[in-house]
Amino acid sequence: MARSTWTKVGALVALAVVLFILSGVFSDSHGFWGVVGGIGWFGWMLCVLILLIWGIVALVRRRRAPRHEPVV
Repeated sequence: MARSTWTKVGALVALAVVLFILSGVFSDSHGFWGVVGGIGWFGWMLCVLILLIWGIVALVRRRRAPRHEPVV
C-alpha cells in the first residue's frame, strides 16, 4: 500500500474513534444531543464497515496480483 493509502486509513480510524466516543458521551441524551449521539453511533458503524470492505478488497487484490516466477 502506498503512503497516501495508509494516511487515509489512519484518518478513517481517527474519525471512527472520535465518532465512537461521541456516541458514548451522548448515548442517554434526548433532543438535539440524542441526535448527535445517534449520528456518532451510525457514523462509527459506517467507518467500521468501510474499513472492513477496504481490507477485504486489499486482500483480494493482493491474491490476484501476478506472481513472478524465479528464473532457473
